[in-house]
Amino acid sequence: MSNQRRHFRYDVSVPLFFEKVDSQGVSLHAKRRELFKIDEESRLEYINEEVAQIFERVFSQNSETAMLFHVLNHRMDLLLWMLDHLMEAKDPRLAHDYKFRMREDAKHMPPKVKENSTIGNLIKGFYERIDQYLLELKTTVNESVDGKIFLFKNDLPLLFNDLDYVKNLKALSESGVVQAQVLCFLIEKLNLIETIYTRLKLAYQGISDPSVWPVEKINLSAGGFSLLTNQEYPGFSHLNIFLSLGHEVIVCHGKVVLNKPMKSGEFKYRVAVEFEFLSSEYAEFITLFVQRKELEEAMQKFPKGVALPKASD
Repeated sequence: MSNQRRHFRYDVSVPLFFEKVDSQGVSLHAKRRELFKIDEESRLEYINEEVAQIFERVFSQNSETAMLFHVLNHRMDLLLWMLDHLMEAKDPRLAHDYKFRMREDAKHMPPKVKENSTIGNLIKGFYERIDQYLLELKTTVNESVDGKIFLFKNDLPLLFNDLDYVKNLKALSESGVVQAQVLCFLIEKLNLIETIYTRLKLAYQGISDPSVWPVEKINLSAGGFSLLTNQEYPGFSHLNIFLSLGHEVIVCHGKVVLNKPMKSGEFKYRVAVEFEFLSSEYAEFITLFVQRKELEEAMQKFPKGVALPKASD
């Protein structure tokens, strides 16, 4: 793209959200302890201990039931491991064992159950729910910006409910049926994880959902943008930028290159932001977007019935 096109600017009103980041380019929207409460962590430790004791006391190593429960428990541990990283805005792919964990998990297959088996369908639904969450989190990680900006799907998970499959699971557990006891513990563990995941999504909803971004009037180009604001942004500070242009959402980094106090008027500052490491595809899209906006507004100025000038041969 030529330098001339890169600096083609035009005033547009678009949904825009941007936030300051630390020296590592990270902006935490909630502290880990706000997402994962102390009492919940203690309860999770208790559940893990109880399940381990039941496995050791009751099931033989070659038991198919024990193996199935072990797989469910192991996959939930993987889910929580990924959430632990994302709660700190860390890229789990940078962990030395990430690829190993993913390869091992890929070896698991959905359980085969009889169509008329209520417990079997419960276990199948349980497995599929974990599958859904793992797929969502892997997509979030793979589509992140530089492994630092993570966007989550807006829909919030509903707690997995055994009553959707079986009406007497808790009664069976209380009567001493070991399989029912293990399932009750595992479902409680999944519900705890779902609660943490819901809080994480809510904390990051402000950057994940363009419908809640404020509509700002900005002077936009492929090189950056400027706007009037009442908030001061220190020069050369770094930002995460979320910009909705038509049907395209652009997420990128930026640097404040101007924070000029205004002498009068509604706003206190004029802030200019320069895009950093913007892809050529995004830069091209922004240029075409502002050119199209200019053309649309120019067309609106022509009175109805007036012929537009023809291009010369």
